Amino acid sequence: MALIIDKRPIREIVPFNLSKWNAAFSPILYDGNRRDFIVTNIASSGQGDIFVYFTGGTLADTPDVNSFVFLSSGPYKGSFKVLSTSASVLRLDTPFITISSSGYMNFNSSRANYHIELELYKIVNSNYVLIATSVFRTRPDGTFQFDINALLKQDIIFLNKYDYMAINERDTDVSGGFNFRLREVFQGSNNPFSNFDEKDVTYFVGAARQLRDNLGANLGDHVPITGSIGLFNGDFNISDLLLDQWSNVDVLATSVISSGMLLYSSNDDNGISTWTSDTELEDGVDYEIVVDKEFVVLADVTIIAGTNEVTLTSVANREKILITANGVDLKIRFDSIAGGLQRQAQLNSIEVYLTPNPHEAKFLVEDFEPTYFKDFPFDLPFIHSDNIENLEINRNREFFDQNNVSISVSIDPLDVSTNEFAVNRMIVGAVPPNTRCIDVWLTADEAIRTGYVDIGYVGGEGETGYTSGTHQDNPTTNPPPNPPSSIPK
Repeated sequence: MALIIDKRPIREIVPFNLSKWNAAFSPILYDGNRRDFIVTNIASSGQGDIFVYFTGGTLADTPDVNSFVFLSSGPYKGSFKVLSTSASVLRLDTPFITISSSGYMNFNSSRANYHIELELYKIVNSNYVLIATSVFRTRPDGTFQFDINALLKQDIIFLNKYDYMAINERDTDVSGGFNFRLREVFQGSNNPFSNFDEKDVTYFVGAARQLRDNLGANLGDHVPITGSIGLFNGDFNISDLLLDQWSNVDVLATSVISSGMLLYSSNDDNGISTWTSDTELEDGVDYEIVVDKEFVVLADVTIIAGTNEVTLTSVANREKILITANGVDLKIRFDSIAGGLQRQAQLNSIEVYLTPNPHEAKFLVEDFEPTYFKDFPFDLPFIHSDNIENLEINRNREFFDQNNVSISVSIDPLDVSTNEFAVNRMIVGAVPPNTRCIDVWLTADEAIRTGYVDIGYVGGEGETGYTSGTHQDNPTTNPPPNPPSSIPK
């Protein structure tokens, strides 16, 4: 018996870079599935219908004859009448099609008043604090969906408590992390709540998104992520090309591009083949390269950036490597590594991402070029996400006069102890006399970003932007039973 969460409001912005941040005033949806019992086998009953064998059943919760159960296993999907029962096998009234050994079965009629209870917890000082509860039901096929945003909104207070004395302050009234627990309830049940799942730790901001935004409620375009330079030399898509159509090399190793794949085959124990892409890298720059590969047998696949190289593992089909270009050429080398009839590899896609500034911080408001009012306190809100955890963050300011001539530069550390996993308010602070324009950006260890405020970014390069603005932004809580001592990140 289990509740499975199939879809979370988490988006992969670029490969291996996730955004777990959502706007609390937009739908924050989770999709799941109820699975009472696991199907181990479906066989013919010999009378035209089927026997369903399953695990975990007892006579106490076995459905009655002539009641209905929901079955999802191979070609069998729907509600079927029970013809006979035992503790671990049911005979169901549906024609036998084929043997099946996977799937699940739900006992809808024998679990009266079935529903799911939810407890929502906010992360406060690395502890879970209960802030809301809810009840919902599943659909007839066992699937369900619940929306967190209505529960989160109860905990949001739009009150600006920032006194503008500290350089930055975490605003937990309008942002933070949350997690939840579920339990199944039906007549005669006494099930405990589920354990907290690290995969469900998600973050919220007191904001709204347009209903037709590509990311839905997710704030991925405001969260620090790796900046992409895009796919190189086209898009190598998965193809239906069969293995035996290209693995026919007798002695020498070869690599070819065919039907959207980069292929390698060799019958030579010392076979080697190198393919050079049309992408020209920048010497000395760091890159992330994501490779989707399969059919890697008795071969090594190595990515070469200039003269530096990294050999991929043969375990994961989709793999990311970090590499610094020592030269401009991007190459892929295949090497035979052992004796055998076939040494082979297939690359379905290769993506190149620029990573000199992997922690790009952005304002929560786009096209942000407000007027600066001298001596009037204001703050710049940005998401301090888990992507910049454990990094020292600095506020950088450059001041310009009315002729756009630089007057001075200032670098000041933010208070890291108060800024993690929340929206941060950062003051621009005092400015020198004769200042008419200010550039503001953030750096961390190495630069998060160098440049200026432009189109919603804290950071940029090239022009001069303006900074300014004010942002108006404790629930009653109950501790959960046995709260954890720390929150997984």
